[in-house]
Amino acid sequence: KNAEDLADHISPDSIDNIFSVACFEHIYDLDKALNVCHKITRAGGKLYSFFAPIYSYLTEGDHGVIPTHQAFKCAPYGLHLFSHQEQRQYLIEQGIENPDEIEEILTSINFNRIPNRLYYEDYCRILTESPYTVVSLDEIASNYDIVKEHQHSIKRIRASNPKASNMYTMGIRSILTK
Repeated sequence: KNAEDLADHISPDSIDNIFSVACFEHIYDLDKALNVCHKITRAGGKLYSFFAPIYSYLTEGDHGVIPTHQAFKCAPYGLHLFSHQEQRQYLIEQGIENPDEIEEILTSINFNRIPNRLYYEDYCRILTESPYTVVSLDEIASNYDIVKEHQHSIKRIRASNPKASNMYTMGIRSILTK
C-alpha cells in the first residue's frame, strides 16, 4: 500500500512509532503521507526517517532513472536536475539524434515515479510544516567537495535550474513526535 493510504487500513492513534530508512524519498505525496502518519500515531509517538539519497543529490539522487547509453562517455551526473530543455540539449550534445530515443530517455528521467523529486529545501519545509513536532532534522553524508569534483555540471545545473541549490547533501535524518 502507499503511505498516503495508511489511514484506510490502520486505526487513528494506534501506532507507537514509525521507523523508515531509505523509503520516504519514494513517497509521491510526502505532505499527505506525513499527515496520515500523524493521524495514526499515538500521542507521544515518534516518526524516525532517514531519507537517502534525496533527489537533489548530484551523483545518486536520480535513483537510477537516467538510463545507461553508449553515447554517455561518463555517467551524466546531475542530468535529472537540469531543466527539460537543458536535458534535451545535453542528449543532443552527446550525439543522441533519434527524437524517439531522446523522448524515451527524457520520459524515464522526468516521469518515472521511483523518486519523489523533492529537493533538500523541500524536505526541510515539508517536515517542519507537518503536524509533527520536529525533535531533530540533520543533513546526512554531505559531500561538500562534490562542488570541486563536478564543477562544470554544477555550474550548468545552477544556470539551468535555480531550484537546485543544495546538490551536495545525500540525505536527511529526522525525528518527529506527536
